[in-house]
Amino acid sequence: MMTYFIKEKALKNYNQIFQNKIKSIIFEMINENFIYDNNYQKISLTFYNDYIIGIVIQGEEISDLVQLSYDFFISNELLDKISTLSNLPPRLDRIRLLGKDKIREEIKEALRLGRIKLKNRSKFVYWEKYEIKLIMKDGLRLFDLIV
Repeated sequence: MMTYFIKEKALKNYNQIFQNKIKSIIFEMINENFIYDNNYQKISLTFYNDYIIGIVIQGEEISDLVQLSYDFFISNELLDKISTLSNLPPRLDRIRLLGKDKIREEIKEALRLGRIKLKNRSKFVYWEKYEIKLIMKDGLRLFDLIV
């Protein structure tokens, strides 16, 4: 099979041809259940298997899309704090003993399945299964918790 290079003109034309489809896909990516609002802008976070898509909304316009890793979103500060707690629910305590990577995987899975929910579009995130409140920073990171 021959290898081809794509010129900017072809990419531009592709975008024009499929612009309406691309727009509808972006609209479908908005996660109404996880929109952080800091009064200046809103950030919708959609949780996929391997990454997170953040859609930045200013006023009535989508102004940007960003891809985040779970390693970034689930901060080491949060994992450190969970690792030091002794009054966790039994299942989460067992996961804690297996290490930070297992804790991150548990949080990642809960986010993907919609089991961790943003409360009132604020910085507070509720993990219902364990009755734990997590705190978001700048709408882009989980960095602390309230037990």
